[in-house]
Amino acid sequence: MLEAVFRRGVGAYNTNPSSVRPSVNSADQWAYARVNVFLQAVRTGKYKSGKFDTDLLPEGHPLKSKDKNNINLQSLLGLHKKSYSMRLSLAPLISAPL
Repeated sequence: MLEAVFRRGVGAYNTNPSSVRPSVNSADQWAYARVNVFLQAVRTGKYKSGKFDTDLLPEGHPLKSKDKNNINLQSLLGLHKKSYSMRLSLAPLISAPL
């Protein structure tokens, strides 16, 4: 589980460098910070800012995602709670057959 969070952190660093703070010097540093925030969410049951990797939370965790399509879409587009209506309007695009 933590390896997946780390890999996603490295991927996020490499695919969206404009969102990375100037004080972050490497993909590993970004990924370790992501793992730390994830572990805090596992312990406390809440994120300080936007939710991520909720599909990787342990079974029965209150933040565990139930609909992986919404989480993947949310991660892909960088959407958070404030953009919920946009996420809902885009959901049919993800589930439409090819």
